[in-house]
Amino acid sequence: MVSNKFLKAKCVWIEGKTEQMNYTVLLKIKLSAGKNTVRIAASSFYRLLLNGKMIRRGAVRTAKGFAVIEDTAIISNGKDVLFAEVSGYGCYNVSCNKEPHFIGCEVICDNDFIFYTDENSVLFTEKERLERVPRFSSQRGFTECYRFDNDFSEILKGKITPYNQEPICLVEAPSFLRGEGRMESELIESAVFRGTGKFTASKKPLNTYRWTDTAVGAFDRNALETDPSLLLNGCSYTSVSEENHNLKSCEYGLYKFKRSFTGFVGVNFTALTDSKILVVFDEILSGENQSIDFSRNDTFNFISYEVKIGSVRHLSFEPYTAQYMAVVVIEGEVKVNELYISRYENRDTDKFSFFCSNKNLEKVVAAAVNTFRQNSVDILTDCPSRERAGWMCDSWFSANAEKLFTGGNIRENNLLEAYERYKGDNDLPKGMLPMCYPGEFFDKTYIPNWALWYVAEIFDKIKRDGTDAVSLKHKGKVYNLISYFSQFENEYGLLENVQGWVFVEWSKANSYEYLCGVNFPSNMMYAYALFCAGNMYNDNELIEKSKRAYSEIRRMSFDGRFFNDNAVRVDGKLKRTGKTSETCQYYAFFTGTSDKKTYNNLFLTLVNDFGKSRNEKKVYPEVCKSNAFIGNYLRLVMLTENGFRKKARYGNIMKKNAVLIIVLHHIPL
Repeated sequence: MVSNKFLKAKCVWIEGKTEQMNYTVLLKIKLSAGKNTVRIAASSFYRLLLNGKMIRRGAVRTAKGFAVIEDTAIISNGKDVLFAEVSGYGCYNVSCNKEPHFIGCEVICDNDFIFYTDENSVLFTEKERLERVPRFSSQRGFTECYRFDNDFSEILKGKITPYNQEPICLVEAPSFLRGEGRMESELIESAVFRGTGKFTASKKPLNTYRWTDTAVGAFDRNALETDPSLLLNGCSYTSVSEENHNLKSCEYGLYKFKRSFTGFVGVNFTALTDSKILVVFDEILSGENQSIDFSRNDTFNFISYEVKIGSVRHLSFEPYTAQYMAVVVIEGEVKVNELYISRYENRDTDKFSFFCSNKNLEKVVAAAVNTFRQNSVDILTDCPSRERAGWMCDSWFSANAEKLFTGGNIRENNLLEAYERYKGDNDLPKGMLPMCYPGEFFDKTYIPNWALWYVAEIFDKIKRDGTDAVSLKHKGKVYNLISYFSQFENEYGLLENVQGWVFVEWSKANSYEYLCGVNFPSNMMYAYALFCAGNMYNDNELIEKSKRAYSEIRRMSFDGRFFNDNAVRVDGKLKRTGKTSETCQYYAFFTGTSDKKTYNNLFLTLVNDFGKSRNEKKVYPEVCKSNAFIGNYLRLVMLTENGFRKKARYGNIMKKNAVLIIVLHHIPL
C-alpha cells in the first residue's frame, strides 16, 4: 500500500514538549504474524529497532513544513518487539529544520490496520539519554550522554518495561511526501586494539560559544546535567604499549579502524563496577603524544556513559565519522569487549567500478567513491561529520559525482525538491534562498553567490537529464531570485555592494579588499545565472542582460594579463583595485566570461604556470593563490573541458585532494 499521506495515523508527541530541545521518546509498536508494513514520519530524526537491532534510520530531510513518509516491510512471527526512537532537537542547526516534534506511525498487515498513533497512543520519554547536555556542534544537534540503570538493549528487546506512560497531545501534521534515497549499510567495521595508557584531566572549560551558547540553541552551561568536555579538554595522555582490555579509572584504550568510516558507534562493555566512560573519536591522531583531540573539528566528538555493574551494549543514535576511538574510563573499571561502526552510507555506489593500469589513480577514485557515499545518504551533503548539511555550490560538483557513481541523481533530486518547497518564513530577504537547506541559521545568514549556483545547477541538471522538467518546477524561484538581485544592479548592469555573506572561496580572494564594490567573480556568476535562466525559459531579455554583463566585466575587469577581482568608486567612477586572484581567472573560464580562444595567453599561463604547486612568492606573487574549494575545483573543470585532462589527472591537485576526481565525470579517462 503506497500513499503520500497517513490513512489512519495522527501525529503525536509528549504534551508540553513539542519544542523542547534535545527531547527523545520511545514508541512501542505491536506487530502481527505475517508481512507488516510500517509507515512512519517524524521530526527531527528517528530509528526503528526490531528486537533491539536498528533496521531503519530516518527521516529523509526535506523542506520545513513537510515530512517524508517511509515504508518498512517486516516479516514477523507475531512475537517480535519493535520500537521507534525519535529525537527532536528543537535548535538552530544546518542538518535539520527547527520545527515542532512529532511522530506518526501506522502498521498494515494483510490489508488490516493493526496499529496507528492517535490521542490514545502511549509514548515514553527516554530518560536514559540525558537532555541538558552540550551541542555536538553548532551545525548539528546535541552530544549523546547516557545514564543506564539497566542494560538499555534489554528495554529495546521488550524484556524490561520502559517507564511510565507520559501524557500526549496531537500535533498539527505537516504536508506529507513520499521520498527516495535513504540507503543504509549494514556493513559492520570493527576497531583493532592499539594500546592503553593513562591520562590526567585538567577540568578546563573550552572558551567557545559553539556548544553552550543559548543564542544558537543550546543549554546554558550552568544548567547542564553533565559536560564531559570539562574532563577531556587539556587532558595529558601517557601511552602504554601492553595490551589490556580491562581499564580502570584514569586509564584509556586506543583503537583504530582501517580507514575513516561514517556510521553509528557500537559499544560492548562489561562494567566490573559502577562506572563513568567516555568514547572519544576522530579521523586523525593529534599532538606529540598522538592522542585524540575531541574538539579538533569544531565538534564534541564523544559519547558518555554512566553505567551500573553489568553488560552495556549500545549503538549511537547519531552517525559519526572516525578512524580512531578511545575508551576513556573516568571512574570505575570496564572490560572492553568490542568497538565497531555500523556504516551509514549510500550503497547505490556499489554499481560503480573503475580499473586502469595506474594503481595510484585507482586509489584516488576509490577514495572519491568512499567520500561520496558517506555524503549522500538522503541528500547531497558537504561533510559526514561536523555538519551533514546540504549546501548549494557544493552540490553542483557532488551531483555530477552522483551521476557518475550511481547512474542517477536521487539525492540531488531530494535536495532540489527541498529548495523548491522552501517557503521563506520571512527569515531571508524576499526572493533569496538559503545557502544550505534543510536547516536554518540562528542569525539568518545567507550567501547570495550560492543562490546563483542554484540556477547554474538546475541548468546543469537539464544537460545531465536531457529534459527540462526540473526547470519548470523551479521557474518561480529562479525569477524571484533574479528580481532580488536586480536591486543591486548599477548603471552597467553589474551587481554592486551586494548584501549578505558574499563568498567566492576560502582564500584571500574572500577578504574585504577583494570583495568590496563590484566583485567580478560574483558578477561572472550573475552573468552566467542570467544566461542559464534565459536559455532555460527562452527569455531573450535575460539573455541580453547576460550579454551586457559579460561585456562590461571583460571591459572593466581584464587588465591585459588577468581579470581583476573588483572595482570601487573613486570620485563616483568605478576603478579597478588591482587586486587579482587565481580563482577569479577560473570563475571567468567556468562562467563563459572568457575562453581559451579569445584569451589564449591567459589560458596558457594558467595551464602552465598556475595550480596547487605554484610557488606564490616567486611565480606571479601579485596573484593570490587558490584554495581547494572552489578555485582548484574550477581549475580542474577548466582543464578537463579544454582538452587538458591528462594534466588534470596527474597534477599535484589530484594527488593532494583525492575527492577532486569528482569533476572528472567524462569517463573513460
